Amino acid sequence: TALGTTDRFVSSGGAAPGDRLLLTKGAGIEATAILATDFRDECAEAGVSTPTLDSAAAFLDEVSVVHDAAAVRDAATAMHDPTEGGLLTALVETASASGTVLAVERDRVPVRPETEACCDALGVDPLATFGSGALLAAVSPERVGEATDALDAAGIAVGEIGGVRAPGGGEGEDGETPEAGTVLLDGERIGEPPRDELYPFWE
Repeated sequence: TALGTTDRFVSSGGAAPGDRLLLTKGAGIEATAILATDFRDECAEAGVSTPTLDSAAAFLDEVSVVHDAAAVRDAATAMHDPTEGGLLTALVETASASGTVLAVERDRVPVRPETEACCDALGVDPLATFGSGALLAAVSPERVGEATDALDAAGIAVGEIGGVRAPGGGEGEDGETPEAGTVLLDGERIGEPPRDELYPFWE
């Protein structure tokens, strides 16, 4: 537990319609490391190479978002660190906390080659599994360049993955008007955090 005082803090509930969504590093960072260590043999048997597994295991060194948050905090209206349930859970929680709808395009979500290799090998969605190491941030459109420049200067990769909408603005893939707390992933409505896709591996 850490306690302190501050003049300003950035919560997960500050996202506003029109904001853009940024994700640092990539989806499934922690899950990649878990798959490459706890389930290394299974990944290898499924065809993941030894160099890829070695690189993926090193992702454990990247699960902190301290530097990510420090770089983007001045421009961010909201921040959330994906953990259990991955990026999709972080999106649902941010949408719920801010009373908004978050629209995201899967193809815009950064996914590292090692993550793709390990997750594809064992049938895991990198957006729905342990995401520690990435930072989800909402940033007003006019400050996106400022945020990405700060992250670039810190040597942190970032992708713009979507935007924030007001509830009732537009329709989802099912034709229904999305309510506050809803995520639209390529138009598909997600209203509840998914069960982390790594849990079945321990059952």
